[in-house]
Amino acid sequence: MKVWEARNGSEAIEQTKAQKPDFVIMDLVMPNMNGVEAASVIRSLSEKVHIIVFTLHSDVIGKG
Repeated sequence: MKVWEARNGSEAIEQTKAQKPDFVIMDLVMPNMNGVEAASVIRSLSEKVHIIVFTLHSDVIGKG
């Protein structure tokens, strides 16, 4: 198994295009593009990839 790291949502998308992973784990709060936006783009690239989005920011939940 190989593991890659991305610094932001845009980089996560580029890594997904290049590496074709089975799983993507990302934070909800990222610079440049948030985790939900990035996950949406990644899902459009591959319906087979499993995506887990998490956050350690409790103040993000329930806002909107």
